[in-house]
Amino acid sequence: MKKVTFIGWAMVLGLAVMVKTAFAASPLVDVAWVKEHSCDSNVRVLQTSFVLSKADYLTGHIPCAVYTNYGKDGWRETLDGVRGMLPSADKLETLIGSLGIDNDTHVVLYASGESSSDLGTST
Repeated sequence: MKKVTFIGWAMVLGLAVMVKTAFAASPLVDVAWVKEHSCDSNVRVLQTSFVLSKADYLTGHIPCAVYTNYGKDGWRETLDGVRGMLPSADKLETLIGSLGIDNDTHVVLYASGESSSDLGTST
């Protein structure tokens, strides 16, 4: 009887996960969506980069996008001699807030794609 109950609960849990996944918002947007919403007050489009300079960014980017340099703006730091570690939650909160992002902001990340490292900044 315990085995049947366990299998029953496993099936219910599996079904619940599938239903939730089916109704979850897609994490990806398309070009048309970005074109329509990039300047909405509750949307922040972030161009992340290791390679692209701020000057290069200013020559052309998605309207209303905000530039952040993944290597220089504080997304990673050295902790106890270990490079590439995430900063503290307080530092991340300050960094993210400085980009105009709060709990009610939808964020779209994109990279210039100059290198695999550059592309990795937006994933």
